[in-house]
Amino acid sequence: MNKVEESYRSRYDYFYFLMATDNLVEFQSLAKNTLDMEDLLKMETLKSPDLTIEECKALKGEELFLKMSHVTFKCRMLSVQTIINSVLCLESLINDYAVTKFSQSYFDKHFKRLSIASKYIIVPQLALSKSFDKSQQPYKNLKDLIKVRNNLVHSKSKSFNNSQSISEALINTIVHVRRTRKHYDTIKLILTEFISLDPEYEYFNIYKMFFKGESETNNMDHFWSSLIAR
Repeated sequence: MNKVEESYRSRYDYFYFLMATDNLVEFQSLAKNTLDMEDLLKMETLKSPDLTIEECKALKGEELFLKMSHVTFKCRMLSVQTIINSVLCLESLINDYAVTKFSQSYFDKHFKRLSIASKYIIVPQLALSKSFDKSQQPYKNLKDLIKVRNNLVHSKSKSFNNSQSISEALINTIVHVRRTRKHYDTIKLILTEFISLDPEYEYFNIYKMFFKGESETNNMDHFWSSLIAR
């Protein structure tokens, strides 16, 4: 009698989800422990692109500027990593869903060349006869997240004068602090909607546990669970 070998599915969506979570945890800790609200409010008043040379020199000597210079690169790096891994998670999720609902050959022939956003409309519609509502927030946030990711991976170099460089750094730091969590939360928005569309799909179960704050899979820190279960 031939022994049936047990098989496993590789979960790239889950892998990217864990990386995005790890990136976000580090990002939020850095932002929280380095830039307080008073700093952020002061940065808002300093982000004029019309600072004089004397004002630029004075600003570079301020404690806030030195603190901001130290944290800006790290904040931006972690923000970019969070955003890119969030998109990779959602792209892998819909690809894997399509393969399990149809087949690898069917996916390669009919879905492979579709955009991520299009897959989230077409694949559930064919598999379930229902799909994401384009007018609702989950799908809107997905489109926004993908747009941000595309701008990051297809960015172009820019030239700045001294004043513009300071202003750009200030603006980018403020923007990343405010938006990174929102982009990460798109994972939960999409998955919550997806689970409502197909509650019996077994590969959603690990996310269900995370959203309830119950998962300890792979010895993950409870903070990761509490971060997502809000």
